Amino acid sequence: MSEVRKGFVDEDLKRLCAVLVETVSTGEVLRLIRRIKDRKMTVEVLRETGIGKHVRKTLIKHCDEEVKTIAKDILREWKNLVSKEMAHVKVASANASISKDIVFFTSCFSHKKQKRYDQDHLQLCRSKLMVEVSSILNGELNFKQLKIGQLRRIFESLDVHLLGGSLGRLLHHEGRILTWRLSNRMTSRAGQLLTHENAPRKHELGVSTFLLFQSFTGQQKHRKILVNGLECHNRAEALVRIIEHELVHLLQRFDFMSGQCACESAESIHGPKFQNLVKHLFGHKDWRHDLVTPSEIAHTKRGICIGCFVRFELPGEGTLVGKVNRVTKRVTVLVQEDLGACARHQDAREFSDGNFYRKVYVPIEDCMQVDGDTENKKGRGRTKREQSGSSGKRPKRQKRCKEPS
Repeated sequence: MSEVRKGFVDEDLKRLCAVLVETVSTGEVLRLIRRIKDRKMTVEVLRETGIGKHVRKTLIKHCDEEVKTIAKDILREWKNLVSKEMAHVKVASANASISKDIVFFTSCFSHKKQKRYDQDHLQLCRSKLMVEVSSILNGELNFKQLKIGQLRRIFESLDVHLLGGSLGRLLHHEGRILTWRLSNRMTSRAGQLLTHENAPRKHELGVSTFLLFQSFTGQQKHRKILVNGLECHNRAEALVRIIEHELVHLLQRFDFMSGQCACESAESIHGPKFQNLVKHLFGHKDWRHDLVTPSEIAHTKRGICIGCFVRFELPGEGTLVGKVNRVTKRVTVLVQEDLGACARHQDAREFSDGNFYRKVYVPIEDCMQVDGDTENKKGRGRTKREQSGSSGKRPKRQKRCKEPS
């Protein structure tokens, strides 16, 4: 239908609606309402004439049964018409918002000089965010427990205050699912984003409660804690920064980012593209964390670090000496086996340095640092000295031995 013809029809329909509103005679009302029912109604006509209100308030209560029946039928049709129109407007608005989000995020990778980030506005948004986070955590900024529901709400608040809700819209648009995990076994990573192998659109964001609870407490209470290279003054602030970091990794998984963020190696994960995105979103470029780790606790309490030698008691074998290969909640000690193949312990394996060791997991408090030349009492042989045991300074970190694959 041409625009001229459509305009003519709309004007004729408006005239009929206007006459119906003013008509009182039952016969005339019935004639007009039948004509209106046979015409194609539009949202514009409904809005301009207010005929829907007249039908709803007057005609469905009319004394004539046929008028009442027709009024109910056309009212039902008009409601469906308005609902479809509103849904269409909503979808169009959502698509426009998503298009803006995509344009914004992809533009963040441009190395050209762009509009400067408004640090004052960012600081204001972050202040509002921290007020809401404090409410979610019941006012405990140095919280002693954390729930999955609280983690999800903090993520949603961060998305609203710092990203205008764009991440939530994009997750829905691409049909992605984000789940949450609190881990007390992550001892070296503050956060981790996993993508399911068999479901590439399902992601899991994990946060290390172990590292958070080790920080801001005890002997480390006044130690400087850094997340994304920025100093944090409490656990809530550190948690928000960790989520920010993983949120950027999540953005890199989206379809429209795949070409921009293709990473050929693990080293490029936090490369210039990652830093550029962080700079545009959060006003800084650093990605490194410095929370209190088990290695730091072990060195502070017992002077233990990777590569040093420790003495410990092993039930049934007495006192043993070995080299520290890893420090988590426990110390992984490598006890060298210098004896022949027949006399070696059944758990002994050859490592990257060509020697045979067996792993022993020892609680930190049961280890005592010793000189590298100390010989264990069981006669397992003499281990090569790899550090000086004379100074009180923290020994230089040694490379870990690895089992050949």
